Amino acid sequence: MAMAEYQNYQEWQTAMTMVTLPAWDDLPKFDLYMDQVLEFVNDALAPLELGTVTATMVNNYVKKKVVLAPNKKKYSIMQVADIILLTMLKSVFSLDVIRAGMNQITMGMYPKQAYDYFTGEIMKRLKNIGEVPTVPQNDDSALALIDATIEAMISKLNAEKILSFASTVKAPTTISEIK
Repeated sequence: MAMAEYQNYQEWQTAMTMVTLPAWDDLPKFDLYMDQVLEFVNDALAPLELGTVTATMVNNYVKKKVVLAPNKKKYSIMQVADIILLTMLKSVFSLDVIRAGMNQITMGMYPKQAYDYFTGEIMKRLKNIGEVPTVPQNDDSALALIDATIEAMISKLNAEKILSFASTVKAPTTISEIK
């Protein structure tokens, strides 16, 4: 990576250390229509540069039963939390795997507790994004699953950013070029 690109990467790392994600108590206390959900989720996740969440995506989550269907076209706090988590994790895991993991975790933890642990750990790990990742040893299988999931997500995010800042991509040498 050239000096300018490395400096851009360092600036990105610094920006990641300041990311704040909404805690459960910061999520809307009232049900939201689709456009309100999209605005809230996209604003909350904008610093992570994960791309925009669209109505089509949310409708797909509902269609695939990864998110509960809205009640009278309104989404509850639980559905908003699920959409936030899905958006962060979908680049690393399939929707089915994410839902299975969420179900497994919430068997032993309340959704609020699991969500707050997850977002808190993401922010903590983003503060150290340039360091070698270490997954804490956790006796609780739900927390260990969350920890490993976060590590995979942040490692992927970091690798993609490093790649995007790389100044030159050299094509592999072919056999005919060697002769």
